Amino acid sequence: MTKPAPPDTAAITSFWQSARRLYPDAVHGDSFRIRAPGDTPEMMNSILGHVLRGEKKGTFALPWLHAKDPSATPRIGDYVVLVDYEGRPAALVTTTQLENVTFDTISGNHTALDGPRMRDPAAWKTLHQAFWTKQLAAAGLQFSKDMPVVVEHFELLHPLREP
Repeated sequence: MTKPAPPDTAAITSFWQSARRLYPDAVHGDSFRIRAPGDTPEMMNSILGHVLRGEKKGTFALPWLHAKDPSATPRIGDYVVLVDYEGRPAALVTTTQLENVTFDTISGNHTALDGPRMRDPAAWKTLHQAFWTKQLAAAGLQFSKDMPVVVEHFELLHPLREP
């Protein structure tokens, strides 16, 4: 399996500047993170489609992985450019709220932020346990049901294209 392409920095810079021009009251400053949601073309297309349609209003992060890359740690007010599998910008979101929970306490209130197929907590946990087990193993870490999870609420600010 191939990996997602690296972010297209020229396209992302242009996208960011466009968002700042179109929405000067909502998008300001020069700081943003870049995030590729998922690790396969199908997963990324699905996630981005849900974000662009307003069906997905949050995501979930593992502080254990951020320990190795503190710049990836979400903060309220952050801007995040979501990129597709080819590294092109697809959406700009801003973080509006953060909740610190553990994997085993994720509930329907949390999964309601995710895409339609992931709103059932049991389905969410099954998918995320498999996904995060791979990510953690690659970082030399091991999945745990009581590991910390950050629930990141976000607002869509600027879509690049319709899904």
